[in-house]
Amino acid sequence: MEEKIYDILNELGVPFGVLGRQYIVRAVALVYQNGRMAMTKELYPQLAEEFETRSVRVERAIRHAIERVFDSGNVAVIGKYFGANVDYR
Repeated sequence: MEEKIYDILNELGVPFGVLGRQYIVRAVALVYQNGRMAMTKELYPQLAEEFETRSVRVERAIRHAIERVFDSGNVAVIGKYFGANVDYR
């Protein structure tokens, strides 16, 4: 499953050197395994513990990776995964 997530992140344009990329892959896997999770109260703390960092750093790294996609990503690919309701501003 992680390989598929990495493929999607590559297609979206998330750079290899962005730390949030690893966090996103693990976050998707955790949510897939556990079902719905509260991001700030469950998901980010669990990721922070696994990666030996703080929740706020996990959140910021993921946000940064997403911002990179919207700043320089392929609009057609973004639409493919997130639908036509995405506001690119």
